[in-house]
Amino acid sequence: MDGIISITQDVNNINDCYVKLFKLFDKLSACEVADNEEIESLMQIMLELGKFVTLTSILFARLTKNNVVASGCKSALNDLRANIRTLREYLEDIEDTFLLGESEELNNLIADLL
Repeated sequence: MDGIISITQDVNNINDCYVKLFKLFDKLSACEVADNEEIESLMQIMLELGKFVTLTSILFARLTKNNVVASGCKSALNDLRANIRTLREYLEDIEDTFLLGESEELNNLIADLL
């Protein structure tokens, strides 16, 4: 039983990290990316967050394979699954908002050169 409690606490700590990230993304959505340096920084942040999502997805998959853990930590794991999905959506929104225009501009430049 102590193991389940410990795992639940650890998963809840990860969920808390997600909640903090979501608050930062809400602030980020109000910002404007002005130059290439900021775009590069944003792309690096998104890359690292993509790794974070991948690692927590792997953790989620491994924890849910164990029936005892999956049933004992059900609420925390359900929250983790929802947080993973939400972060993926945030990353897609950020890409659409800040980076999609960059790829369109690049495509236009390439088309002009051809």
